[in-house]
Amino acid sequence: MRVAAVVFDCDGTLVDSEPLAWRSWERELRAHGYALTQADVESTRGRSYAEVHAHFAERIEGLPDAAAFWPRFSGTLFELLESELTPFEDAIATARQLDGRGIRIAIASSSPRERLDRTLRAAGLGELFDVTVAGDEVERGKPAPDLFLAAARRLGVPPED
Repeated sequence: MRVAAVVFDCDGTLVDSEPLAWRSWERELRAHGYALTQADVESTRGRSYAEVHAHFAERIEGLPDAAAFWPRFSGTLFELLESELTPFEDAIATARQLDGRGIRIAIASSSPRERLDRTLRAAGLGELFDVTVAGDEVERGKPAPDLFLAAARRLGVPPED
């Protein structure tokens, strides 16, 4: 069987951005009197921005809605991405090898489009992938398969391949 395409996750797979995101959540939630816990991290890891925000909105009275909170959170995060993002060189080397062999590659990330694009730019990966799908472009995020199915569809490859 020949593999026609490979779909990668981004955060925690291609780049070590998750600690930076949690530092951003911690900093911005502290301004609302909330101390981030390991239980918060464990219960929301891999979820979309909207889902993580909803988790905290249930716990923090008066937290601005997701759209109003995004500029502060993303501003903090984007500064960290620009200054501290660490790519996982082995995963990126694998993506480059696949691309060199003519295998189409995509990213399916729970991150909003703005964050995904900023992350790829900061890591120098903006042009490597044939397709990228962001969490705010599908109806259901992980663990539903929507991101991965959308990536396969945009690649023009049946999901089973």
